[in-house]
Amino acid sequence: FDSSNVAGDVYACPQSLTPLRKKTRVYGKIVDSFFISTQFSNNKYRLFPEYYDLTIKSEVDRPLWDLSSSERVGQKFFQIPFISFIYERGYRQNFQNFGFPGVEKEFEEADKLFTSLNATGIVMDLSCASGFMTRKYIKSNRYSRVIGADLSPSMLKESYENCLKEGISSPELIRCDSAKLPLKNNAIDAIHAGAAMHCWPRLNE
Repeated sequence: FDSSNVAGDVYACPQSLTPLRKKTRVYGKIVDSFFISTQFSNNKYRLFPEYYDLTIKSEVDRPLWDLSSSERVGQKFFQIPFISFIYERGYRQNFQNFGFPGVEKEFEEADKLFTSLNATGIVMDLSCASGFMTRKYIKSNRYSRVIGADLSPSMLKESYENCLKEGISSPELIRCDSAKLPLKNNAIDAIHAGAAMHCWPRLNE
């Protein structure tokens, strides 16, 4: 995904909600790209090949003893690479045993709602995990832009690889905290969050 023009239209600094601009520095053969707040130069966010990291470093680097029990379970569990690996290899499919309708039905219901509301511009799949729903939105060709978002780097890497396997060459994926969304006001048309809100320990924020 070409990030040269995206900072100004959708994303904002998650700390200050000020606009972002892209900067690139080259050190020999090393290219370092990041978003930076237009008003607070210390607020920088790395752009990795697989995803943009739009988290607040002081938040995501908190030690385990500083986290609540819900944060340890809801956030850290899904950042374990093994969990990310098995998520689409049997783990998520088991949700149907607990009353979830299944991926196909979940997509059908959300897609029907979004299209009925004419929310077919920019759609975010929040807590996208390994990207199974993100890929469905992209491949439906009914949305002008689809953004997959998750707090787990290993989930985002799985999502990126899964997109490539299905012929989606440039998925737009971001790492973010659901309590500190790095978005401008009214920047997107719809947000999908499937089987996710129980993992948001700061839902009231």
